[in-house]
Amino acid sequence: MTEHLCGDLWIVYAIDRPETVDTLACDSETIAGVSVGELRALAVENLKRILPEVERHGDGPWYLLTAGADYVASLLLFDELWNQLVETVDGDVVATVPTRDVLLYTGSHSVSGLSAIRERSVALANSGPHSISDSLILRESGRWTIFEAN
Repeated sequence: MTEHLCGDLWIVYAIDRPETVDTLACDSETIAGVSVGELRALAVENLKRILPEVERHGDGPWYLLTAGADYVASLLLFDELWNQLVETVDGDVVATVPTRDVLLYTGSHSVSGLSAIRERSVALANSGPHSISDSLILRESGRWTIFEAN
């Protein structure tokens, strides 16, 4: 069970069990009685219950978010978090999730911030364990899209 977020980023729905993580099959939603439309909201609520507190690191213009180790990339799905964090940057939020435990962000108007997260994202995605993507994504009107530098 997957859902396209943007660019090369996908949401993979899974059940986190004590010994394993099992991905949901497409027919799992029917068995569980959850519609596709309800699935993301349910997953986000479950993540909020299991994730440690979100912490922001850095003095700007770019920042690192942490919340445990395994599901940091999933913070992209926390709308209220991004509604708050947009106030900490110059312009719209631009983020990247090079590995499952690293989420970097800056403002769309920060040349030095964009350069810093781009450089770190490429390096981590190419060398880190559990690589996801070196794409930069833009948060605009409550949605993520691929960031196109001017």
